Amino acid sequence: MHLTPSQLRQEASYFEMDPGHVADADFHESPVDFDGSYLQQSPELAAQNDHLLREDSISLDARRLQAQHITEGYRDGITAGKAESIQAGFDEGFSIGAHIGLEAGRILGLLDGVANSRKECGFNNLAPTAQLLRDAKLELSIKFLFSEHIIIVNK
Repeated sequence: MHLTPSQLRQEASYFEMDPGHVADADFHESPVDFDGSYLQQSPELAAQNDHLLREDSISLDARRLQAQHITEGYRDGITAGKAESIQAGFDEGFSIGAHIGLEAGRILGLLDGVANSRKECGFNNLAPTAQLLRDAKLELSIKFLFSEHIIIVNK
């Protein structure tokens, strides 16, 4: 059960303490950290904390709503950042891929032209040219060009 500071003051257990000790107590003199060590707190910070403890105007629902908005804002920022970096990566990769694809197409077209010319001109030994064209088709395929052993990743 979560109680606001005003609800704490209304609880019976709050008033069971000796009123003399409660009135004389200075709650900002030596606050204890989670590990048991004492924290030094400036008078300005103590006054600010005291103001926050007394502030009844911010309800629990308002605090939850504020936390929800902060979380959603953080997520929106992360999403926008990812979209920008993905788009930049795509733009860079597209221009590189288009250039590589164009050059691979030119090489394959040239080799295909050479193989067809040799065949039409009546050359007897077409095997080396045909093998060169097969190897080029394999090594200049999209699957091979963009495989891990070809692409160098910046680390």
